[in-house]
Amino acid sequence: MLEKTSTNNSPWYIVPIDDKKFAQSMIAYLVRKTLEQLNPQFRELSAEEKAEMQELYHALKNEA
Repeated sequence: MLEKTSTNNSPWYIVPIDDKKFAQSMIAYLVRKTLEQLNPQFRELSAEEKAEMQELYHALKNEA
């Protein structure tokens, strides 16, 4: 079943879960490896967008 659904663009990984720390480490490694391969590029925020993000950050921080 996995052989038919796992592709280069959307691979499946089998992660053993009998050791929680190992499983979490393996998942973190796979996520990091995938993000490095994707190499996401984010646009630069304008001054107005940065100011709005700061306001939202502080509003959320004050809710806690």
